[in-house]
Amino acid sequence: MLNIEDDIYVDSCGKPFPGNDMRISEDGEIQFRAPWMFTGYYKNEAATREVLSADGWFSTGDLGRINEDGRLLITGRKKEMLKTSNGKYVAPVPIEDSVKGLPLIKEVMMVGDSRKYCVALVALEDSTLKAGQREQITQWIQKVNEPLAGYESIKRVGVLKEGFTIENGSLTPTLKVKRSAVMKSKEDFIEQIYSSNDFVVLEA
Repeated sequence: MLNIEDDIYVDSCGKPFPGNDMRISEDGEIQFRAPWMFTGYYKNEAATREVLSADGWFSTGDLGRINEDGRLLITGRKKEMLKTSNGKYVAPVPIEDSVKGLPLIKEVMMVGDSRKYCVALVALEDSTLKAGQREQITQWIQKVNEPLAGYESIKRVGVLKEGFTIENGSLTPTLKVKRSAVMKSKEDFIEQIYSSNDFVVLEA
């Protein structure tokens, strides 16, 4: 990818080098093809087939989109994708980043794999939900949902009594959310969120 000094687009990786091809797959994965592309992993045909198509397209594992000027913007990692029970793919990271635009929300993790719709687990800057903050959260999530497709939008919010930390096993040493660990430790609360009629659900 190439960014020219006088033609830089914020948040973009740039445009492909001349002679290189780039596309976005049906599930949102960034794929490249170029004359210099490697031909496969050494003595590992199975791994090669996972990332390299017969016609030379390399699957990066990253999710992204190409804007109207042909620039690439990375939106997340494919392994983080949620797949709803309706077969729709949701890239959670950009949506989670938008949710964290509300100052009282410290951390967020979307849930929706094999579900009819998505919900979000949130941890607050202050562990206690104060008067009026339930309404603030509701209004903010509605705003976040506005540009999203229906299957991407957040239908419920679960407020955690404790945030994500390294000590409780929900964060890696580099402070990334350990999604599988959170799904396991919060399994009962997630079920409570999905069965509730309230938009904002508090963890007991």
